[in-house]
Amino acid sequence: MKIYLITSDMRDEKAWFGKTERILKAGVDYIQYRDKLNTTAVIYEISKKLKILCDKYKTPLIINNRVDICLAIDADGVHLGNDDLPLEAARKILGPDKIIGVSVKTIEIVKEKENFGANYFGSGAVFQTNTKKDAQSITLTDLSRIISITTLPVFAIGGINAENVEKLKNTGIEGVCLSEGLMNNTNPERLIEKIRNM
Repeated sequence: MKIYLITSDMRDEKAWFGKTERILKAGVDYIQYRDKLNTTAVIYEISKKLKILCDKYKTPLIINNRVDICLAIDADGVHLGNDDLPLEAARKILGPDKIIGVSVKTIEIVKEKENFGANYFGSGAVFQTNTKKDAQSITLTDLSRIISITTLPVFAIGGINAENVEKLKNTGIEGVCLSEGLMNNTNPERLIEKIRNM
């Protein structure tokens, strides 16, 4: 099962980069830089540093929401939510080679976004999450339905941690997205190994 790290809010830059590198070294398949706190100028500078770190570990860097930042630092792709730039506009700007992921909750949205050139879907929240307080939940049955009607990879997202990740074992997902589950974990290496062996 693939592992997709979504960065948590940065309170201490040195500690944040230290934990991020530790997780990258343990082995994740993607990293998404999500930042709801800082200005565009700060996000740009952090993104540049993070790109260097991701290149070191040969891990694709996805920028949350920000097509402009993705272009500016030549990140591998962008992840778009419901309130972001429409997928078709982002694809026009980024071209055919960048990864574009999209948040989905319904079958109707999956079909629409598939036609506009999404590369993967993030679906959730599958469990209660502290990272995104306003996230609406979906059932594992809904998740399985979404997986069944698309050929694109589907990643489960929302409140996933060491205690509940095994509930996703037989759903057919491509992988799991974790934020606090890894960033706030004192032993992220153990959880990464557990998921790899599922």
